[in-house]
Formats: sequence, C-alpha cells, structure tokens
Amino acid sequence: MSVQSLFQTLYNFLPTSRPRFWIYILGPFLIGIIAAFFTIDSVSTIWDALTWSHLWLLIYFTFPANLLIYGVNDIFDYETDKLNQKKQDYETAIAPEQQRALWISIIVLNTPFLLLSILPNPYSYLFLFIFCLSAVFYSAPPLRAKAKPVLDTVISGLIYISPGFVGYFISWGTEINWMILLAGLARSMAMHAYSAIPDIEADTQSGIQTVATLYGRKGTLIFCMVCYALAILLSFPAMGWGSVGLGVIYLVLMALSFRSDVFRIYKYFPWVNTAIGFLLFLYVIALKLWWF
Repeated sequence: MSVQSLFQTLYNFLPTSRPRFWIYILGPFLIGIIAAFFTIDSVSTIWDALTWSHLWLLIYFTFPANLLIYGVNDIFDYETDKLNQKKQDYETAIAPEQQRALWISIIVLNTPFLLLSILPNPYSYLFLFIFCLSAVFYSAPPLRAKAKPVLDTVISGLIYISPGFVGYFISWGTEINWMILLAGLARSMAMHAYSAIPDIEADTQSGIQTVATLYGRKGTLIFCMVCYALAILLSFPAMGWGSVGLGVIYLVLMALSFRSDVFRIYKYFPWVNTAIGFLLFLYVIALKLWWF
C-alpha cells in the first residue's frame, strides 16, 4: 500500500470514527487537565504546565483513538449493523471486504501515539492502558463486553472516563478521587445504556444481549435515571450544586424519553453533551479559582 493510498484509506474511514462523538473522550481529557492545573502550586499559568505530552495526546484523542473505539466496534458488529437502520441513516456500516483495510488504518494511526507517548507517572500510563483495553475488548473477543448485559455499560464507561484521568495525571495530578471516578463511570454507563435503546430490535434479531435488551425500553430508561442520580450524588462533594444543575438536565431528557422517540432525542446528545461539557469545563475553572 503506497503512502498516497494509505492517506486515502484513512480519509475514507474518517466517518467510521464518528467525528460528532470525538468530544466524548476529548472533553474529559481537557477537563482532567484543567482540574489538575489548579492543584499545582509551582506554575502561574496553565501554559507553564503544558508539555508535548499534552499536545501529543490531544491529537490522539481525536481521530486515532475514536477510530480505535468505533472501528473495532464496526468490525465485530457487522451481523448486527446490517440489520440496524441507524447504521444506514445516521452512522456507517463496515462490510467484510473493508475490514482488512480498517484494521490496517487502526494500527497505523494508533501505534505511533501509544509507543511514543512519554508520560510523567505510572497512573497516566495505567489509565491510557485502561482506555485502549476497554476500547478493544468492548467489541472484540474473548471478552466482547458489548454482548454481556450490564458489563457492557461498565466497560463502555471506562472507555469514556479514562481519558479524563490521563489528562489529570499527565498534568501532575497527584491522587485518584474515587468519588469523581465513580460519578464519571455512572454518567458514562447511563449514556451507553441510553444509546443501546434504539438498537434493541436489531440486537434481538441478531441474538446479541445488551443492557437494553435485558431491561427493555422502559427498564433501561429507569436504569439510566438511577445512574445519572448516582453521578449527581457522588460528584456533589467535589462540585456542589453544579453537579445537581448539570445532572438534572439528563434526568429531564430521560423523563421525556418515556413518551418520545428515543432515537430522535439521542441524535441531539452530541450537542447536549458538548454544551454540558463546556459548562463543566467553565465550572471547574470557576470552582477552583473561587476555592483558592
């Protein structure tokens, strides 16, 4: 494969990486950086704390990391995707003859970033490892967590919270806040479970069990509300009423979903999550500045 054809192949697989969802891992990474910055006494501005590792991983958590998540998912989900109308209208499906080229693209894009990442401490490597492991084995055997109800939401949750801790620890964060980790996990589990609801019919037809096929539409919405409520409670000690204000938005969306088309609301989630992530970003800055 020539360099030109490789770049063309990568470009062709850009939609597979779901650009509308890039913010789901890039956002936590940036929030982790900001949260850590306010714990460092030896720097006066955030620019003094930034290193090449920040830029390197900032690039990584766009196209390369998202192609890892969704490319592996599309390779192992073909039997379900061909039955799923969402894959025809809203996302892309990968045919078997495309899989080899997609594997090559995933490896070519991810390997340099992972091998050449020079990180400051073991925790930063640990969470980068957790991200990669979760991104692959959510879809791939032998674990294939996607087809194991409830475990699918846990592993998916790890995919989306681990970049935040990578950002925190490469910025010289010093300790794991377990309450925030569990809050982030609960929120990400709710997001995953909600996204599985439009796939219930296709997953059932292809014989795949997920949290949504296990609980059904209404049961999964209740599961999502419980997870969002837990996220509010767990993050309240660190974030105060900000956690309530942001969390209630999701609870309202879940309540509306009982009487609305879930997929119609789901299509707005990238915009909702981006807006709330930005508000959280600003809230963390305001909270830390006020505290100090």
